[in-house]
Amino acid sequence: MRLRVKCTLVVVGALLMLSACATHQQTSAKPGQAAAQPQELPFGGIKPVTPPPEAQAMADFLKAQLASDDGDHAEALRAYEATVKADPNNAELRVKLATLYVRQSRLKDALVQVNQAIVLDPTLVDARLLAAGISSATGDNATAEKQYQEVLKLDPKNQEAYLYLGTLYAKHGQYDEALKTFQRLIDLDPHSFLGYYYAGRVMAAAKKYKQAEHYYNQALRLNPQSELALLDMAMLRELEGDPKDAIVYYQRILTENPNNDMVRKRLAELYVGQKNFD
Repeated sequence: MRLRVKCTLVVVGALLMLSACATHQQTSAKPGQAAAQPQELPFGGIKPVTPPPEAQAMADFLKAQLASDDGDHAEALRAYEATVKADPNNAELRVKLATLYVRQSRLKDALVQVNQAIVLDPTLVDARLLAAGISSATGDNATAEKQYQEVLKLDPKNQEAYLYLGTLYAKHGQYDEALKTFQRLIDLDPHSFLGYYYAGRVMAAAKKYKQAEHYYNQALRLNPQSELALLDMAMLRELEGDPKDAIVYYQRILTENPNNDMVRKRLAELYVGQKNFD
């Protein structure tokens, strides 16, 4: 793949050089001097190939790809900026540039690019997902929610949109909507650990502990070593007034991660409370 990109870059570069040479030959006469007499065309009289306007964009894009492969993010960013400048109506290129801006925490610049991508192609799911994520990160949750809903209109089976939309609902205390959203995710993928886990968290926040327990148990069925789910179950047991069962879950965590100091401290406190010094 990398060799193919390099070869393509060489070809595009050669086309650009031929175009530049042809232009230079036509305009090399100085003011006041007679234009040079027509010379025999090279390549057996065949006129030089004039590359299409997209050739420069292609060259910059390939440079960006090579730089990304090499881990040179600064060069990749410069090349993508040049690519978008050469081909401003390409929505997918703007999304790629926006993604690089996000990696550099330039969220405002990223949002400009991704919003323009949506204008160019309102059906581009990746653009709307990225716009939603940036909006959420900058505190514009209303726009984020709108973008996730638009994604689901375009792609009703988009699991990423269900997951993040559900977390937005939960963040605003809209627990019923959050649970419905996570349940749709689970219906799409019965093996979605995150679907069950976040549904459990929503039910715990809503103080519906039995329902929370059901979803946490489903999450642990899929991933029995999940420290997050085990910790949440331990705390749930404490909320339900069952410290002995909470101890069991904390012990399971330490079996997987003996260096979890927070769990060790809480377990010691529970042992003291239960007068269990074994």
